[in-house]
Amino acid sequence: MPAPSLTITRTTPIYHTLSVGGVFVQWHVNDPETDYTFRVERSESYEGPFEILVSATTDFHAFDPHEISSTLEEEARNFLSLQRKNYYRVTATAPGKATFSDTKILGDELARRQWLLKRKILRDITIGFKFNSIPFAILKRKHAGTRCTACFDPISKSILDSRCKTCLGTGYITGYYAPVYVSARKGVTNVTTTLAPQGKTEVNQVELTVLDYPAVEVDDIIVEVRQGRRYLVKHVARTELRGVPVHQRLVMSELARDSVEYKIVLQPRTSPALY
Repeated sequence: MPAPSLTITRTTPIYHTLSVGGVFVQWHVNDPETDYTFRVERSESYEGPFEILVSATTDFHAFDPHEISSTLEEEARNFLSLQRKNYYRVTATAPGKATFSDTKILGDELARRQWLLKRKILRDITIGFKFNSIPFAILKRKHAGTRCTACFDPISKSILDSRCKTCLGTGYITGYYAPVYVSARKGVTNVTTTLAPQGKTEVNQVELTVLDYPAVEVDDIIVEVRQGRRYLVKHVARTELRGVPVHQRLVMSELARDSVEYKIVLQPRTSPALY
């Protein structure tokens, strides 16, 4: 088994049209059997010194808010500046384990022209979302951490109860990370009816367009905040600019009202919605 390592997968600037923006940082650890605590830091140099943004979190992401100020001194330090280069470092720690980290520059390391083009595309989509989007919460499925003590069989490495209330059928305690609140645009809704031994079964599939953060994967859960409906992600298609994701198109299947995923209690929003 390879040595545990951490990879920062997103350092995405969020260009709000209001007075608050920020940077969304997301990462991944390749050790599925350990619960890690993460420290998130920021610097204007790869070598540091680094400023601590989050000292201890168990989530897979963090949000670095930036308030846009009218003063010249603060405006010079604003993350929207074309000349400013920010670096983010995420460090993973766990009892009895070696400490390891990864550092990544803000953005996707595109050439300046492509980076500016992506920035404009994201801003245009963001403005469009102001008029034709609705709030959603993205629940990232756990693929690492403490194994479920109620339904996970360590011998067969399988889940014995898909409706387990401890892990919600994921095999890891709590099942999903804290929600990430976003605005997204619903597309085509397709309801199909099939015959099964127990009678007719209806499947409601919905298309959704969301920006490139957080990176959504198959089997994540999407919650329509206002109506409470919950969907399972079945397919993800990413629109890319020279290999760098710009936005994501999801195909989701609505979950039955008695699904165990409805046991998840949404945590209150602690940062601005990601538009």
